[in-house]
Amino acid sequence: MSGGQEVITVTLRSQTDALSDERVRATVESAARALAERQGVKLVELMVDERELIATLVGSEVVGVGFVSELRRTTETWYTKRTGEPTLWGLPNL
Repeated sequence: MSGGQEVITVTLRSQTDALSDERVRATVESAARALAERQGVKLVELMVDERELIATLVGSEVVGVGFVSELRRTTETWYTKRTGEPTLWGLPNL
C-alpha cells in the first residue's frame, strides 16, 4: 500500500455450513461493506466463501480488531435470531 499506510487482514471462519447458503453469504458481505462505510474504514479487499470471510483494511491492528469484533457481533446476532443456532463464527484470526 502506497503512502506508508498500514493494512491489516482479518478472518472470520464459520463453525457451521451456514455460509454455504447464498443468502447468508450475501448478508454477511453486505454487513461488512456497510460497517466499513459507516465507520470510515477503507476496505481494500473482501472475500466471502462457503467457509470464511477475509477482509483487508487500511488501518492498524486496533482498527482490524474493532472491525471484526463489530462485524462478528452484528452478524452473529442476525444469524442467531434468524436460525435459532447458537453461533455462526469461530474466533477471529489476526
